[in-house]
Amino acid sequence: MRALPGRDVLIVLMALLSTLNLFGQGIEPGVQAAPSLIDKRIAEAEAAGAKHPHVKTPDPYPRKCNVIRPEQIVFPTGKAVEPYIWSGDFDAASISFGWDKTYEQAKMPLRVLYPGAIGNGLKINLIRLDPPENVYAPPFTLNDFNASTIGGGEKFFASWPKFPTPGKWMMILTAGSNWGCFVLDRPVT
Repeated sequence: MRALPGRDVLIVLMALLSTLNLFGQGIEPGVQAAPSLIDKRIAEAEAAGAKHPHVKTPDPYPRKCNVIRPEQIVFPTGKAVEPYIWSGDFDAASISFGWDKTYEQAKMPLRVLYPGAIGNGLKINLIRLDPPENVYAPPFTLNDFNASTIGGGEKFFASWPKFPTPGKWMMILTAGSNWGCFVLDRPVT
C-alpha cells in the first residue's frame, strides 16, 4: 500500500475533523446552523436600518449593527483597547460605564455623519436581547446637539443611555436621516 503525500494526509485530516465537528454539533455536512434569536433580532434591526431614510443613495456606509467588545468599554479607573466605535451614520470616541454605583448609566459622545439632517434630534432605543427579554429601558432622547468639541466646535450628542439590568443589549440610534446600531454586554460592578 502506497502512503499518501503529506499534503493529501492534511486535506483528508481536515475534512475528517470538519465532519466530526459538524456531527458533534448535530449538524449534517453542508447544512447551515439556524441563526440564534439574537442574530435574527440583529438582522431585523439592520433590515429596518436599510429602510430608514438616507441622505445619500447609495449610502457610502453600511447600516450594520456593530458588536462592541468588552475590552472596548471604558471605565473611569481603566483604559480601553480601541474604544472608538462606529455604526451606520454614527460614531463615538467611546462608550463608558461606571458613572454610577450599579453600572446602569453609560456615557457616549455621539457624532453623526450628516449633522444637517438630524430631524427632531437623537433617539436611542434600548432592547434587551437575552432573557429576560421583557426588561423595559426607556429611550434616551435629545432634541438637538447638546455639546461641542473643544477648539473645533464640532457639535455632538453627549448621551447618557441607561441599561437597567446586566445582559446583552442592542441600541438602535436615530437622528433624522442618521441611523446606527450597537450591541453590547452591559458590564457589572
